[in-house]
Amino acid sequence: MAAYTSNAAYDLSRFEAPERPRLEVVKPQKPKPFSITRAWGVAPIKIILLSVLLVGVISVMLASQIALVELGDEILTLQEELETLQSEEVRLQLQLDAGLSLENVEAMAEEMGLVKMENYQVERVYLNSDDAVVVAEGTPTLLDQVGHFLEGIWHTLFG
Repeated sequence: MAAYTSNAAYDLSRFEAPERPRLEVVKPQKPKPFSITRAWGVAPIKIILLSVLLVGVISVMLASQIALVELGDEILTLQEELETLQSEEVRLQLQLDAGLSLENVEAMAEEMGLVKMENYQVERVYLNSDDAVVVAEGTPTLLDQVGHFLEGIWHTLFG
């Protein structure tokens, strides 16, 4: 009974002609010439500008490295010179100390005919009066002249 309940008797699509797939006509395209823009997706002017920028940055980096190397060499040279001058200073200071030692000064004084002073050669001076400074009236000093000049300007400007 199951065979009679289906609707296969009414399937008319079995009698229709099968549909053929439609074929579209495609015109052949002309091959496009090679283009950097098409190949890399970037305009040539952008590539040139980026290349120039890259070369500029690398040049600046190289120049700064060269300057650093030159400054480093100069620092080393100056440090060597500083060490040399410091050792020279020590040598000269020792030579000066040796020349100014008490024994050397006494020996040089004796060579010149100088002798130590005796007590009878010392004469003391005692002052019993108070010390006072007396300024003599005379020509005005430079400070007085500058003061008079400034006073004259003050009186001229402000009456």
